Amino acid sequence: MWGALLPIVMGMNSFFRRIVGLVALSLVAGGCSVASSAAPPEPAVVLRVSGSGSATPIVEQLAAVFTASHPEVSFEFGSGTNTGGGVTGVTEGTLDLAVANRPLKPEEAALGVGYHPFAIDAIVFAVRLPNQVLSVTTDQVRSLYGGEITDWSRFGGDPLPVFLLGRDPDESAVNLFFEPTMDGQSTAPAMTVLERSSEMLSALDSTPGSIGFTSLGLLRLSGYDSIAPLTLDGVEPGPATITDGTYRWVTSFALVTPPGGASDAAAEFLGFVLSAGARSTLEKYEYAPAAG
Repeated sequence: MWGALLPIVMGMNSFFRRIVGLVALSLVAGGCSVASSAAPPEPAVVLRVSGSGSATPIVEQLAAVFTASHPEVSFEFGSGTNTGGGVTGVTEGTLDLAVANRPLKPEEAALGVGYHPFAIDAIVFAVRLPNQVLSVTTDQVRSLYGGEITDWSRFGGDPLPVFLLGRDPDESAVNLFFEPTMDGQSTAPAMTVLERSSEMLSALDSTPGSIGFTSLGLLRLSGYDSIAPLTLDGVEPGPATITDGTYRWVTSFALVTPPGGASDAAAEFLGFVLSAGARSTLEKYEYAPAAG
């Protein structure tokens, strides 16, 4: 159209050319305003979430599902805290929700926060592949971590030195899983102690002959094909054995709300996490939904 009008416009005097130019600019500007008005709205609510390093990744997955149907809500996931730090955050008002991978301590419960379990996760021993040893007994674990067995060939695996990985004593997986498994037996000085869940997975992935312990769900979320969970005392960890109680080394994940109650957006997200709508996401990564 503009090509056909060009000779006409060029034949006009300067006054009329300016008029035509202004009309064209107004049409372009009008088109831009229509296009910008069709842009999707920015999220109006930002939920601040932090807490357990092993439990937060599944909450991030659930948040992604939630925001697909709630574009007005976005999430800000903080790092560098644990369950205790998350509880402190919701009581001080710096977080809208905290993520816990253990029950509340008595002094935390006394703060008046809400505790809402949503998933049950297995804590598992895991090895770096390739490794022919994919099933162990509690006694064998004690022999490994006690330093009595130092080569996988003693359990029928390939000749390969055992590399022991552990977590710091304050970690809930140590208190709920590792220490009860060891039953008072001391660990070998050669064990490498790691501070974070992500560091455990990274060390397992990069260290041939290694054995460590981790959340089963976090392992599945991480996508490490080089790491395999171990069957323990003949029971394979997974949603079915978690639910029927045959795999007993489990921990509960929960969302923690402030003492005064959750905001409207946080309460709506909490309702989704506790609903049947979240179940397929939980089971995809081998979590069992919390009872009730």
